[in-house]
Amino acid sequence: MRKFGVIIGITNERGFLIEVKNTRIARFPNVINRNIYSKDGKLIGIIRDVIGPVSSPYATAKILIQLEKASSYINKPVYVENGKIKTK
Repeated sequence: MRKFGVIIGITNERGFLIEVKNTRIARFPNVINRNIYSKDGKLIGIIRDVIGPVSSPYATAKILIQLEKASSYINKPVYVENGKIKTK
């Protein structure tokens, strides 16, 4: 797995807000709908959108775990699966 970023909060729409640390990954259009994992490899969400400037992007992700447990992931790193990100 590759580090994607750090969860910095939970949105009003009950999603994760992620500060993207690996801007190279965030630039590709098919990063949308990729799974995100916790450090221990647990599937916790799906990337829904990349927002903000290219130099310091943020991502939103749908939460796939109980909302009560989601807050424990704030300020924790998240990862995406290995594999080439295909471009058109």
